Amino acid sequence: MNFVSCTKWIKKGVARAIPEKVQLTSQELRDVCTASTGDIIEEDDEEIDEPEDDEEIDEPEDQYEFETYDDDKDNIKSTFGIESLVTLDKGIGEDDIDSEEEDDIIKPDDNLIVVGHIEEDASVLEVYVYNENTQDMYVHHDILLPYVPLCLEWFNFDPSHPNPGNLVAVGGITPEITVWDLDIVNCLEPAFKLGKYSKKSGKNSGKKIIGHTDAVLDISWNENAPHILGSASVDKSVIVWDLEEGKEALHFKEFNDKVQCLKWHHLETETFLSGCSDKYVRMFDCRQEPVTTSWNVNGEVESLSWNPSSHSNSSWEAFVGTDNGTIHCIETRMNRFKWQMPAHNKEITSLAVHPKNVNTLVTCSTDGFVKMWDISKTNPTLISSKCLHAGELHCLDLNPDYPHIGCVGGSKKSKVFSVIDLLKISSDQEKNHLPTQGKSSSETKTTSGFIKRHNFKSRCSFC
Repeated sequence: MNFVSCTKWIKKGVARAIPEKVQLTSQELRDVCTASTGDIIEEDDEEIDEPEDDEEIDEPEDQYEFETYDDDKDNIKSTFGIESLVTLDKGIGEDDIDSEEEDDIIKPDDNLIVVGHIEEDASVLEVYVYNENTQDMYVHHDILLPYVPLCLEWFNFDPSHPNPGNLVAVGGITPEITVWDLDIVNCLEPAFKLGKYSKKSGKNSGKKIIGHTDAVLDISWNENAPHILGSASVDKSVIVWDLEEGKEALHFKEFNDKVQCLKWHHLETETFLSGCSDKYVRMFDCRQEPVTTSWNVNGEVESLSWNPSSHSNSSWEAFVGTDNGTIHCIETRMNRFKWQMPAHNKEITSLAVHPKNVNTLVTCSTDGFVKMWDISKTNPTLISSKCLHAGELHCLDLNPDYPHIGCVGGSKKSKVFSVIDLLKISSDQEKNHLPTQGKSSSETKTTSGFIKRHNFKSRCSFC
């Protein structure tokens, strides 16, 4: 198993030029390990069967001297054996600085890319540095995650500091959302968490469940209200989080199946859109009781996006991708479908429109294709299409500073993550280039080019 499940670009000038490095002392490491051990014991307590009072227990011979194991002076109580992996605070002199430290400096014209990478049993959040001018790209640092990541969202609201931060919220197969500070290298724990849930939580446990009760599938930050974050979950609900308080502000449960995607409106602070496996798109106004409007589409909703246009009418258009490869355009204020078309042969895992290029819709699918569509007219037109030969494509995001640059996460080991130049993608003439259901009413346009090549440095894990 080797694939990228989620990815997110971060605009230039946000990251700290010289990130802070965590250096743990031996005692601090012991404290981390002790706390981790305590968490595991708490989770597993309920699974231990206690013997009856009159039941005799046969105690085997202590063949491996476990009873005296903790008395060994050379043994450090490290449950996971991670102490050897952490930099100890022994004082690093200037003579120890090597040439690689130049790459640790993030320049003003550098973008970051956060990538959720799953390889075998390991789940890692990899932080890339990308520079469009020099064509450099490399892994700056990574964060070992305790669960499989399914979604990412960047935001700059730091509840612990008055200045804007550089944070990413990670949702995954566990109900809790972890928030990581990207300006800190070698961190072992998140900056904070949203939600609190354990296997022992329940009606009769006496423990209160805070937040979701199942996997988190999507997260969306409200840029107009920076302290607000939304999350969608398998538990058939959407939660609006108050980051300043670190708790739920609103909890919406008007769903019949898992909620797979969520997006706040870029102009209307109180409005967000949700996509559900029950084949409904729902629009919510946080000032009103429950759903404002809903639309039934022809498949499970896999992805959605608002039109980022500043024009009053276009800004209320919503683009919806389904599991059968169809794209729907909904005029939400007019409460009607503007158009729909078959776009891919399989589910549309991501779609995006760049604020600097609102006439182009970019889509990707598990059929392995990335496609660009001209949406400036009544009927959308296919501009170009390219098979990346990266297996199933699970995610796509556009660079906030360069509309023509995107990144895609796939499932092919040799090409699990790619940065592409959309202006240089030519249409493939391969079989299944267009969906079997047909194509849009307008003629196909193409542009010549190729997938962008980069000067990958040695620390890039996908070379």
